[in-house]
Amino acid sequence: MLPAGNGLIGRRRPQRADADADGAAPSPSPTRAAAAAAAAAAGAAGAWPAPASTSATSAEVAAASAAALEAAARQAGDESEAVFAEGAAAAAAPAAPAPAHAAAASSASFASASSASLSSADSASSSADPASSSSSTSGDKASSSSSSGGLAKRVASGVLLGAGGALVVAAGGVPFLCAALFVTFHATREFYGLLTSRGLSKGMTPPGPVVSASTTALCLSIALLTHATSGRSAVAMAVAGFVLLSLNLLASPKPKFAQLTSSLFGLFYCGYLPSFWIKLRAVPAPLPPDAPIAALLPAWLQPPGGGAPTVGLAVTLTAVACVIAADTGAYFVGKSLGRTKLTDISPKKTVEGAVGGLASSVAAALALQALLTGWPAVPVAAAAAAGLHFPQAAVPWAAPLLAAAFGAAVCVSSILGDLIESIIKREAGQKDSGDLIPGHGGLLDRFDSYIFTGALAYGFVVFGHLF
Repeated sequence: MLPAGNGLIGRRRPQRADADADGAAPSPSPTRAAAAAAAAAAGAAGAWPAPASTSATSAEVAAASAAALEAAARQAGDESEAVFAEGAAAAAAPAAPAPAHAAAASSASFASASSASLSSADSASSSADPASSSSSTSGDKASSSSSSGGLAKRVASGVLLGAGGALVVAAGGVPFLCAALFVTFHATREFYGLLTSRGLSKGMTPPGPVVSASTTALCLSIALLTHATSGRSAVAMAVAGFVLLSLNLLASPKPKFAQLTSSLFGLFYCGYLPSFWIKLRAVPAPLPPDAPIAALLPAWLQPPGGGAPTVGLAVTLTAVACVIAADTGAYFVGKSLGRTKLTDISPKKTVEGAVGGLASSVAAALALQALLTGWPAVPVAAAAAAGLHFPQAAVPWAAPLLAAAFGAAVCVSSILGDLIESIIKREAGQKDSGDLIPGHGGLLDRFDSYIFTGALAYGFVVFGHLF
């Protein structure tokens, strides 16, 4: 305990400049740390503070040590520690005059230790920042490198898929059917992988392996029958649905309603909806003779018999291009300008990104209509058959307006398809539906935007008489 007359009682230490506004003390500075260490060492030696029974030599060491601490603190610019050390020196000084050689030796040794402590603490403090900065910089570089690598892989996969898809769409017929069967098979397997995951199956018994395998086979049969019957997929869906529900009844003694609905949804989602792409590509009406695409197609991709390219080719190319444009525009606009969340279903989607995707999709439809396909064109013949008369020359803005409407509809369809798959993955507790495509995840992750688009594009053509 310090003596009452030592000058420390009642003395108010100055507020540190780096203290918090509410008075909370910050983390110890190098000077304060060195002072505390020195004080502890001095206290352990019995030098400071000096009790009444302490010998003169100890009091002398205490006074010299406190003075050295004060000098070191002032040299380091720590005024609060200097004031504290000054009080300690004043408390120890009256005890006894110190011999010159003892005081000098003690002062020199303590000053040396204090200076070394302060220097090492300052060095450690100054070297900590570069190390932290270097670590942070290395982490940023690693994160940036990983992000760049992921984007490069995503772009490479997208380019390969786009090139292969363009060839398959242009070829049509059996190559297009084979591509549709490939997508249908993997989409069904990934869907049942999500359905049987721990997250989605919690609280219900998922369909068994017999039902799962049967659903895959029935989805493939819908695609085959659609191709073989020139687009009569509704009948195939009805028959496949009946077969699948019957299998649920036979495979389980007490089937749950959730089992029936989940398996039927899988049939609809992975089998019936993709079949509309087969129907769309098979639309046989010819494009206008002056459509630029007729001169661009190589001979081996020309329709049999040398006829003009079909509306089915033009619509399929336009729909695929609009989906790609919508996804790309939404990604880059959302990443650079996105601020407003679009929906809680997918927190990363923003209103700004959706607007960017919409603008990109409409631009793609307009560009293809003007520069490549000539579709959509005003349905003069179909309108005349329906009793309407509006020659195309009289309404030159009608074709671009139809193209813009098609692009906007495809964008909305692609966003909703993406959100529906996001709901399934969220309930399943999975980030991706699979790992088939590098940089994209599963096949459903890449083609979720196309699931509903085929049906919408086919309806746009049929009900709009745009052929």
